Amino acid sequence: MTEIPRLIEEFNRSNEDLRDWTGQIFRGLCSDAEHRWLFFNTLSYMEHIGSYKIMATQLANVIDYPTLKHLNEETGHAVLFKRHAERLKGAGVDYSETVLIAPASARAYFGRLEAAMVGEFGRHANYRTIYLYMSLIVEFRAVWAYQILERCIAAEQLGFSLDKLLAEEQGHLNSMVRRLNDDEQFSEIRVHQFWSRERKLYVRLMNAIEKQLGCKAYKRASNHPDSLAYSPA
Repeated sequence: MTEIPRLIEEFNRSNEDLRDWTGQIFRGLCSDAEHRWLFFNTLSYMEHIGSYKIMATQLANVIDYPTLKHLNEETGHAVLFKRHAERLKGAGVDYSETVLIAPASARAYFGRLEAAMVGEFGRHANYRTIYLYMSLIVEFRAVWAYQILERCIAAEQLGFSLDKLLAEEQGHLNSMVRRLNDDEQFSEIRVHQFWSRERKLYVRLMNAIEKQLGCKAYKRASNHPDSLAYSPA
């Protein structure tokens, strides 16, 4: 078994207790006409933050083709969700606070994960290593969460698919591991450490979404996780 499929299986097993809870929230958002466009606009915003983070780590004269391609695809994902947010609302929307769900927590998800990596590698670490690990860890969550979301979109017949997006996110996982290996920087120990940090941030983000939307509409599943810690399967 190659490295990436094995790691994906491990990530999936270690997040199984979050699957039903996540699916419940996604189904509620996708089935509610008042919230679905807000949700997709928020996903667009998060993809936009991700693309901005990529650009911020690069120097204009050293950005390579794989990084530029990654930046282009992440921007395309932001465009995809924005297009369907506007279609479902029937009007244009920006990224102002009033048309997003839990935007401060969305920003904190990226900011705190990045800070954890800077703390691990040091402020004078190679920007490329931090960019590659940041992208790798976020892509594990993206593939996991978008597979759940794809089923919710299909069930609600919302008129679009995440097939192309998922294929690109899977490609990003392969690319990040390959490039880290090429730089002799890949470490499963670090992957596990960053998975643990990301899991806590993901749970906090989802809790913030529930809080903003109201617990009456989006009650927690009976198996809602009490523990935020990552434990290897």
